[in-house]
Amino acid sequence: MMWQALIFVVSVMGIVVQANPTAEVKPAEDTTNLDTHRDEKVFFAILQISPDECTTSDNIRTSGTCLPSQNCDAADQSGSCAQGVGSCCINSRSCSESSSFNNTYFEEPATLTNGACTLTLNRVNSNICQVRLDFIDLDLGEPDMDGQCASDFFTVTGGTSTPPMICGSNTGQHMYVDVDPAGGPLKLTVDRTTATNNNNNWNVKATQIPCSSRYSAPSGCLQYYTETSGTVSSFNPMTRPTESDGTREIADLDYGICIQMADGYCGITWEVNGDNGFTLSTDVNSLAPGLIG
Repeated sequence: MMWQALIFVVSVMGIVVQANPTAEVKPAEDTTNLDTHRDEKVFFAILQISPDECTTSDNIRTSGTCLPSQNCDAADQSGSCAQGVGSCCINSRSCSESSSFNNTYFEEPATLTNGACTLTLNRVNSNICQVRLDFIDLDLGEPDMDGQCASDFFTVTGGTSTPPMICGSNTGQHMYVDVDPAGGPLKLTVDRTTATNNNNNWNVKATQIPCSSRYSAPSGCLQYYTETSGTVSSFNPMTRPTESDGTREIADLDYGICIQMADGYCGITWEVNGDNGFTLSTDVNSLAPGLIG
């Protein structure tokens, strides 16, 4: 996908005009001003703006796509790109919509309704092998007494890996989803029932990752942490439950959480964060072979 904008640049009396480095500059024929006897040269530049990632001026939706201004609604323009020629466009989508752009934000509609709200995410090209989902905001109904997401839930379908159904509060969490470069679109769905209230909200950033990217998560890793320190928690974390409210833990979850091995480090230390303890179980090599050793 390549957007084009036609820009005319004029140089008069020997003044040098610099065109954008990515532009293709073709000199026109020289003309002579018979009245002033001064040579004038007219240049035009065809500027091709590649829809690459850009940094917006928004504090929450920080990533956008560089597009010509005429291809981005005024409300979605947030800063400039391509040396000031393009607009950094925020790609926000909601229920029953689709996107073919990278860094798409799946947000709740202005008016919440019951039922399924689905975003169809098309690959930007045929070299996409993973999609990272960042839950900038995801606050849905809690699981029931048995830990089942019975009222509200978030699901991802269409990938080659199968992320778990989640519910409750998962702001700040993330997921990696494997996709087939030649496959169909990915579908992100928030399903709400009549039993929920109108306080539910979500904003999920979808980042498409090329097959050869160094930012890809290893196979078998639903979550992948690349920092040398941080906090790892279960989906829908909270304080220890009481008998009256059941459990906030989502039942039947079985997935891999992976930590990138950093240069110069030879081990990892786990510490309890807060009053609640934690346990490690299952052979992690069976989830992500080759990460341990």
